[in-house]
Amino acid sequence: MRDKVNDGARLSLMLESIANIAGFKEGVESLEEFKSDKMLCHAVVYNLQCIGEGAYMFSKAFVAAPNDMNWQP
Repeated sequence: MRDKVNDGARLSLMLESIANIAGFKEGVESLEEFKSDKMLCHAVVYNLQCIGEGAYMFSKAFVAAPNDMNWQP
């Protein structure tokens, strides 16, 4: 069951994951450089998964609350 009490924590973890990705890409000059660094690719993918899982786990009340986010795929 989704717990609305954790929505703030989920959002914080998602923001942290976004910051992680931004930090990981610092100094990477090209797509080829990115793709050649397996650990970097895995770190970015993991953080993207954290963002997606966090969004999926938001409570229905949080998603239904008035905001500018379009939650529909």
